[in-house]
Amino acid sequence: DAIRQGIEPPSCRNKDDCDQYCSNTENMEICINFALKAGLMEEAEREQAEKMLEAMRKGIKPPACGGKEECEEYCTREENFKECTDFVRAAGMMSEEEFQKMEEGRRQFRESLENAPEEIKNCINEKLGDLSEISPSPVAGEAMRECFEQFMPKDRWEEMKSDRTHGREILAC
Repeated sequence: DAIRQGIEPPSCRNKDDCDQYCSNTENMEICINFALKAGLMEEAEREQAEKMLEAMRKGIKPPACGGKEECEEYCTREENFKECTDFVRAAGMMSEEEFQKMEEGRRQFRESLENAPEEIKNCINEKLGDLSEISPSPVAGEAMRECFEQFMPKDRWEEMKSDRTHGREILAC
């Protein structure tokens, strides 16, 4: 439909080819412009994409990942966190207040990991790898929840879930 309207598509033949083509940061602007003109993005996604494009036009380099799922996975790795947050902040996709809240959440997440009983740390390590490389994410939160449920006494787990501070930290990850 977009092509019939005269909107120039990216240089790819099918969905898999386009996914690969558009995951290359050098082609991102072409792909985002096409998706915007073709109406292939929801409003919130469109606003974020426009901010990202504006940042790229100003020379701000996006993280070395392509596509929403790949970037979510890439940016939850501890070694990529600064690269990703620097970009979203410079692009105006995250306010300073949001960044400070996220930093506080990361601090609480780290504290919860450090203070966890050894068997829970081992369980999380088995599920996710080196604890020092884990950042808050839905996957990390689910692994933490499963390990706490498995190794913490049921009454202590229930007490912790209802705790207004530490319980929320674990469940919110």
